[in-house]
Amino acid sequence: HKIAFCVFEKGALRSPRIKTANFNYVRLHGRVEGYKGNYSDAELSDWRDWLSEQGGDAYVYFDNTAQERYALDNALSLKAMCE
Repeated sequence: HKIAFCVFEKGALRSPRIKTANFNYVRLHGRVEGYKGNYSDAELSDWRDWLSEQGGDAYVYFDNTAQERYALDNALSLKAMCE
């Protein structure tokens, strides 16, 4: 039915990384409770690699917005890694 499971990270909570549609939908809320935390290049590379293995389009939403501008920086970094 082209419905994607939402893969996510939020603090210590992690969903399984599974693909249920012809695209991926990922929400990264930060690895620190309260929508905090900056993803490292290694962590972003891990996501890039997994998404690449899955194939198809990927929609990645960063919501680690409680500190600094981590969401924007992380989104730009992941985008550059994927190009």
